[in-house]
Amino acid sequence: MPQRHVRQRIDQAISMLQNCSKRINMLRIAQSQIEAKHYVQALSTLERLSHVPHYESRIAQLIETVIKQFKAKIKACVRAEYDEWLEKVPEMSREVGKVLLFNTREELSRAKNSSDANANGDGEGDDDAKESGLLLSGGLDKEQVHVLIMVKDSLGTVYQSLHINQLLAAEDFAGLKKYSEIKRGKQARKLIEDITSATQVDLFRQREEYFGAILGFFAIQLEIIRSPLGGLLQSVEECHKLWVKICGSLERSLTSLFESLQSPVHWKELRGFTTCFIHAIKANKLPTTPLKSLMGSKKSAYKRLLEKQIDRAVDKLLDRDHFEPITIPDQQTYERLVAEFSLDDSDMSSRLTRFPAMMPFSISVPMICKAMVNLMENYTSFKLAEAEPRGDGNVKIGSEDRKASKGEVDDPYAELVSVVDSSLQMSVCVRISPEAIAFRGSDRKSGKGGQRAELPQSMVAQLLVNCGVLAKACDHFEERAFRLVEESYPRRATPNHKATLVAKGKLEGLKMQFNAMLLEGLGGRINKLLELSTFNWKATKRSTVPWEACEDLVALLTGSFASLSFLPAGLREGAHLHAFNHISQEIRRFWRYELRGFTVVGLADFDISLRVIEDFARRCTTVPGVVEALEDIRQITNLILKEEEILQVGDRKYLQRNYRRVQPDLLCDLLSKFQTLGMFVRVPPGLPKHNRRDVEAVVKSLRDSGRIS
Repeated sequence: MPQRHVRQRIDQAISMLQNCSKRINMLRIAQSQIEAKHYVQALSTLERLSHVPHYESRIAQLIETVIKQFKAKIKACVRAEYDEWLEKVPEMSREVGKVLLFNTREELSRAKNSSDANANGDGEGDDDAKESGLLLSGGLDKEQVHVLIMVKDSLGTVYQSLHINQLLAAEDFAGLKKYSEIKRGKQARKLIEDITSATQVDLFRQREEYFGAILGFFAIQLEIIRSPLGGLLQSVEECHKLWVKICGSLERSLTSLFESLQSPVHWKELRGFTTCFIHAIKANKLPTTPLKSLMGSKKSAYKRLLEKQIDRAVDKLLDRDHFEPITIPDQQTYERLVAEFSLDDSDMSSRLTRFPAMMPFSISVPMICKAMVNLMENYTSFKLAEAEPRGDGNVKIGSEDRKASKGEVDDPYAELVSVVDSSLQMSVCVRISPEAIAFRGSDRKSGKGGQRAELPQSMVAQLLVNCGVLAKACDHFEERAFRLVEESYPRRATPNHKATLVAKGKLEGLKMQFNAMLLEGLGGRINKLLELSTFNWKATKRSTVPWEACEDLVALLTGSFASLSFLPAGLREGAHLHAFNHISQEIRRFWRYELRGFTVVGLADFDISLRVIEDFARRCTTVPGVVEALEDIRQITNLILKEEEILQVGDRKYLQRNYRRVQPDLLCDLLSKFQTLGMFVRVPPGLPKHNRRDVEAVVKSLRDSGRIS
């Protein structure tokens, strides 16, 4: 009996060892397949191994662990190869793009030779472009054929990765799909960033490389989608969605490139390239709708040319402008520069008594107005040339202006105003913005940009006036456009509406910005001189001369007000009032937050300096409210220096009756910092002898009275 059990156990052990040996051999096979990069065969071997019957033992557990490790290694190897392929995609995209563009040029050339319908090369009559993709055609040279074969062979890495991840688990495939989606988005954005960050010169010279890379990238993606498993990784809709997403940047880059060109020859070359690019997009079954505006008509091209001329003209005008009021020497100049553009409002006309006369705006204003009028006349004359009336009264419609014949463009007035509005916004508003002018000033001084220069007050004031006058000139532009269209299209009905220039609102906004800068700069210069912390507030001996800073402040205000004399009355008076309000506000702020203590002698010395500022306000300006701006400071000073019995001030009715402009909270803050002269210092004659205890009683009384929370 025991011998039988022994034999059974021996047989069982032999069977177990044979089973383990078989499974280990299969592991060796799988390992060799992994090393040979035959990942699908290795997975198949591991799958068969997992179905081999086995005994539960320590060795069996180790084998199961090794199986999991092999699968993880396969997944890691496949991911590494896939990542390596992804890194090569941008370079492959550039090479594929060049080949696709070459194919398209050959196709367009054949179509042009075979059909008159495609002779204009605009692509308008070729909606059914022949499908391209990564197909080998007869016109390719050996190098181009090699590129396509190499790319198509490399796609085996993608297909293998898809198949492996699908075999491993559903979550692995989902992870690969999400990972691929993120990488595609990053690569597409990087290709667009390469375009947007390139200089216009480099972009024009290497246009096939830059834009061909985008085309080649999506051609590769579509080639993957056409495979059985590729559609699971990315759908056509998802590919098109990514394409449409980058089309905005692509369109802007090409449009900007068109606008940067100065040579008609270069413009023609770029237009031919754009036509080829659009056809290549069609051939690869990508949506072309987002890029249709790239195939601009002659009218659009001429409009861009005019806009570039305006832009260059405005740039030169601002470079030459000294930003100072223009002097009109005679009546003829007045008619040519002022009356021609309705720049003489009532305020200006009141100053125009004899010549030479000064206009408040600088020379760039009438020159910009002249450029805008020329723009309207040139654009209108070009449109008339495109649709010139014949002798029989019929209208000859140009090939580039067919939309007008269909009634799609039936408002030349609104179109003309839109052209002027665009130039005003892009060439004028942008260039005379505070930021642009500041950097322009920096360029003048240093010869290079990058740092914002501080604008002089006179220049800010001049720009303020210029923006206001240009905003009013917009009414003249609207009226001029109306009359021009009415004269140019006598057979059309007179426009029954008035188009509005958006630029007018922007110019008004710039006017307000410069006004704010003017007031801010004036306040800043006042702050630099009015360093109240340097004044001797705790003086014990009387001074007979004003504080030097106040005399400097008066000199500053005298010069500043003189430089603003050409401003319109409202703005000029506003600047005066702001200056004195700022002085009052700065004194109140210092008393409340920074003053550490004062004596009656120190305040009496300050009173001398305050009278200097008040005398200047009465003598040099008639603006209402200027003297009143300092009234609260004056009343507080008088209260402390002239009230013999300070305790009376603690009576709320007394304070309201005699010192209406005094802010009780400010008075309390100031009195709380009152200091006596000391036991051995006599109060100078004419100054009250306030007791600190009485002053504290006044502060307490005012606070308790409910006037101050």
